[in-house]
This record gives sequence, structure tokens and C-alpha cells, in this order.
Amino acid sequence: MVALLAGKQALHDGVTPAGLVALSLSVLAWLGFLQVAHRRVRVMGTAQPRPLSPRGALTAAVCTVALAVFAAAMIF
Repeated sequence: MVALLAGKQALHDGVTPAGLVALSLSVLAWLGFLQVAHRRVRVMGTAQPRPLSPRGALTAAVCTVALAVFAAAMIF
């Protein structure tokens, strides 16, 4: 959903190099977030799930902040 909205915003005023870069980076950040989430869902399916690793938490946080930054870049 986020990537779809980013694509719509990037292409709203026509295709520009900056819009395409922001869109590409948004998609990469979203895929990184999905990878962390998928790993976490698999771990939560076990009888005694391990806590979220600091690396996984940092990756999720960085992807979230990156999506916000790229979204702001597409607006301006």
C-alpha cells in the first residue's frame, strides 16, 4: 500500500528523475521492512518465541524513518 501511494505521488506531476529515485528508495525501504516483519512472524509461530533482536528492531526503525523521509522528499 505504501509503495502504491508513493508511486501515485511520484507520478502525479509527471515522471521526474527525483520522483523515480524517491519511489525506488521507498520500495526498497518497504521491502526491507517486510523482510523483518516476515522473519518476526515466523519466529512468533514457535512455542517459545525469541525476543526481537536489536538488529531486527534497528532495521525496522530505520526502514520506518526512511519511508517518512522519502515520502517528504516526494511531496516537496
